[in-house]
Amino acid sequence: MVNRNYIDQQLDDLAGGEKALIDALDKRLADVESAERPHTEEARQSVEQAATGAREEAKQASTEVKQASTEARQSVEQAATGAREEVKQAATEVKQASTEARQSVEQATTEARKSVEQTATAARDQLRDAIARAKEELTKQTEEQGTSSVPLGRHGRRRPRRGGCRPRRRRRGQ
Repeated sequence: MVNRNYIDQQLDDLAGGEKALIDALDKRLADVESAERPHTEEARQSVEQAATGAREEAKQASTEVKQASTEARQSVEQAATGAREEVKQAATEVKQASTEARQSVEQATTEARKSVEQTATAARDQLRDAIARAKEELTKQTEEQGTSSVPLGRHGRRRPRRGGCRPRRRRRGQ
């Protein structure tokens, strides 16, 4: 048989040894924590300060980006508005120039038409005068020379008789 008391004693010794080991480890851990706690606290504060600084810088950068974006948008809108106004003004100027050119062409056409009509009227008048003078001169010459028995055609040539020397054509079916 096994002595139960011996086993219990051995277990208690082992448990006591382990307990002492655990107590020693706990004490060592407490010492390490107490020694490391100021460094850890400083590191945590440093990290928190760095994180806070980074957050502030990010907020400031975000604000600057928003402001720059707003300024750029406003600048683009102003430029677009200015360009639209310039295009409208140029279109108005083109329309005005086109209207002026059309009016100028119409005026020049009217003046040219009047000039042509005046020239044509003057030429007709001169032609009438020339015809009248020629008739008067012809009448004077006829009176001076007497009446001619041969009728004259154009350019003073003799007119052929009606019917001429050609035989008449016969129509088909006759």
